Amino acid sequence: MTNSDHRFNIVVVRNVYLVPMILLCSTLIASSSIAFSGCGNQPPVSKPGGERVKLINNEVARAHPWKEVFAFLDSDSMDKETYSSERGTASIAEIVHNRAEYQAYKTAFVVVDFEDGKTHYLNAFATVDYGTVFADCTGYGPFDLRPPRGIEVWWVDEMKTIYFPVMSNSWDKVAYLKEGQRMVFVTAHADLEGFTYEWYVKEKGSATEAYESLSDVVLGELDEYNKSASSGKGNSYSYSMWLGVFALVDMWKKYMQPFYWSESTSAVRSIKLYW
Repeated sequence: MTNSDHRFNIVVVRNVYLVPMILLCSTLIASSSIAFSGCGNQPPVSKPGGERVKLINNEVARAHPWKEVFAFLDSDSMDKETYSSERGTASIAEIVHNRAEYQAYKTAFVVVDFEDGKTHYLNAFATVDYGTVFADCTGYGPFDLRPPRGIEVWWVDEMKTIYFPVMSNSWDKVAYLKEGQRMVFVTAHADLEGFTYEWYVKEKGSATEAYESLSDVVLGELDEYNKSASSGKGNSYSYSMWLGVFALVDMWKKYMQPFYWSESTSAVRSIKLYW
């Protein structure tokens, strides 16, 4: 059964359970009498080894608040595993789906096709407060966190660098998707208040404007101090200068760090969800 979700401009494919077909599907019965079934509309996706993706659904899976979904993602170890092309993202999305459904989180397997012909697989979660939230648990690999720029602090005899902090060693990401636009990720550890592509564009624009405004001032002054120190004309920074540096780092943590992820190189052509 297929219907259109105009909010995300995506195609949603929902599983349909047919009683006459139940004997032809792989069904597990838990000790609590909860049925876990591999019936329904399975995605027509094969993993790198040739085996088809198989989703196992939980009949009592439901929407949860985003904080509870995040707690599940944070406790799951999938993002700690380094990505490899031999495994592929289809396998990762399949495992996360089945683990989440087992714990009663209503989860979808998501197929993202790009205009350059490539495909990426991730997940979507039904939440009671934000609707459908896209999440990616792919570990270090195809979408690496770019190393943050450091602020060089020069003394007369040595150079030191203050590096912008990294929020978390987790690779769990919230995905922002819209057909015709590049897929973008935000770390799931950020204090997010929206999950639509429009929210992402607005928030990133505001954060970038505020950060770059302060950055131009602070880094400009730092450059002057560094030139002075390197020429032997000075060897210390003023108190206000240090306040500016720390304010810049704090602004980085609060505003810019959550958005410091790579984007897909091609625009999204289509998005399909299999619940």
